[in-house]
Amino acid sequence: MKKKKTISVYPLLFIFLHLIGLIVASLLAAFLLAGETKTQEAVHNALMSSDANNLGSILGTLILVPLFYLFLRWRKRENPQIFLNNKPTKRQFFTSMFWVFAAQGLALCWLLFLEYAQDYSEYIRLRLEQYNLLISGIVSENQNILLMVLATSVFVPLLEELLYRGIVLGELRRTFSDRVSLIIQAAIFGLVHGNFVQSVYAFVLALVIGYIYLKWESFILCFSVHAVFNFLGGALPQILPEQSILLQFINALQFISLVLVGLYLLFSLAKDKGGQDYVP
Repeated sequence: MKKKKTISVYPLLFIFLHLIGLIVASLLAAFLLAGETKTQEAVHNALMSSDANNLGSILGTLILVPLFYLFLRWRKRENPQIFLNNKPTKRQFFTSMFWVFAAQGLALCWLLFLEYAQDYSEYIRLRLEQYNLLISGIVSENQNILLMVLATSVFVPLLEELLYRGIVLGELRRTFSDRVSLIIQAAIFGLVHGNFVQSVYAFVLALVIGYIYLKWESFILCFSVHAVFNFLGGALPQILPEQSILLQFINALQFISLVLVGLYLLFSLAKDKGGQDYVP
């Protein structure tokens, strides 16, 4: 009799640990940035700053990464399909960068659509206000640029890749097919971002990174893709002026990449052979 597979509770446990760890780390960061007085008002004001959120992300990552990594190494002893980390080839790296440019282009299209649609929908207008408020807690005019770049483009991608592609996707694959696991982990990644605007493009990003992970089995590649996506969407617009020719050129490349990927997917669907359980 075939043994029935059970759904692992580890993804939920580590997602909860991730959220709690970041909250505690942000409070610690606010306390460190509050100044000498350390009054409740000073700590609260510091907590609302982008520097506290970014420093909290860095501190949280430094605390949680060793725990996540040790867990993955332990699970890998039971199942070699956990925490895959092949060395990527140059072709795989550049192909992945092309895909992440397309994902960023889709995110820009999504935001442009919402900017237009908010004039016709109160729900969308409120969701955009919520999103902009959230983003202001990560980036601001008076922020420490280096702290923001390190947090959004290095530490956050490292922690999230260990969690979502390493632990969550790895555990899901023990129970479900690769395709089902890919969709579930992307849905979870989108939902934990907690807002309608960000959840949509986070879902797409998780699909892209998860696909890359299953196709080339490289954690390093996934981290690189995530880091580039966050840098293009979060850090770079804060570094370059809004009307910068370089920024406009990069945005144009993202839209072109999106069109090319869309055409590729259309041709691929037309030639789909089907019948494969794993992600090709």
